[in-house]
Amino acid sequence: MPKFFKNGIDMNIMEIAKLLFAVLIITVLAIPATSVEVKSGDQVHIKQPKDDLIVSGGRVIVDAPVSGDLIVAGGEVEVLDKVAGDLIAAGGKVDLRGDVGGKLIVAGGSLRIEKNVGKFVIASGGEVVIGKNSRIDGDVFVAGGKIENAGIIEGNITVFGKTFENKGFVKGEQIFKETKILPPYFSEIFAFGFLLLGFLLVWFNSDWFERIDSEIGVRSVGLIKKTIFGFIAIIVSAIIVVLLFISVIGIPSALLILSAFTIAILLSNVFVSYTMGKVLLSRKKQNPYLYLVIGFVILFIAFRIPHVGDVIRIITTSLGFGGIIYVVRDWRRVYG
Repeated sequence: MPKFFKNGIDMNIMEIAKLLFAVLIITVLAIPATSVEVKSGDQVHIKQPKDDLIVSGGRVIVDAPVSGDLIVAGGEVEVLDKVAGDLIAAGGKVDLRGDVGGKLIVAGGSLRIEKNVGKFVIASGGEVVIGKNSRIDGDVFVAGGKIENAGIIEGNITVFGKTFENKGFVKGEQIFKETKILPPYFSEIFAFGFLLLGFLLVWFNSDWFERIDSEIGVRSVGLIKKTIFGFIAIIVSAIIVVLLFISVIGIPSALLILSAFTIAILLSNVFVSYTMGKVLLSRKKQNPYLYLVIGFVILFIAFRIPHVGDVIRIITTSLGFGGIIYVVRDWRRVYG
């Protein structure tokens, strides 16, 4: 057990043990026994061969073969060597220059596939490029803005996007459906909706904001530990939901957890905005609505910075999610 679970994060040991035991049992029943290595950090460079690997960070470079499956997420992702199994990747910029023996599922702002894929490909991004050195043995499904294929696709290709250019070879059927462009200022209007939601929550009961602020309004090491904890909690929650969906008896629980998980993710940055605004203005003003507005505007601008904004979003979402878990935990101790 990492040290920060014992000291930096004051959680009940029995609660952690029960959660990990439940995840372990479900995992053992649902998937074959395997050696899975998990790595995370600001910048992660994998230089040694691995079996199954889960890795995340601000920038992730996989420069060694993976004999099993690879799950990777980060602001910038580069996979430079072969992945024998399946590859699931997500990031602001994803560059795949190694062969994938199994399925490829990838999402991000800018995606480039330059090598071979043994099975099908599902990709989503603002810009998706299948390079001339690539060969995909199965079907390809792509959704995004600008999509280009210069490689060889042995199956069908289905594209939903703004533009599609095919410079390569498609053996099967080629389907392109142009998607409608979002209305002008959609992202701004959507963000304003979250700000309005924050106002309503503050007006209804600002205690939640203050409680979460007390958890995430810490400094240096404590802030880093709680951000890491929130990131791990997001991954664990997602895994639990997926595993529960596998069995019919677990679907009702999966739907309930998924609903709570989605709400927490959506509200994470609203709570972080409040704390950020309070840190900046607490000595000058005592207005919770002003805290929310100032922090929200700063985050909105930060999120729009290319590539860096994606990393900031991951960090703030993880921090807010971790704060929500802490408050729920404390509430359960008092009223449970």
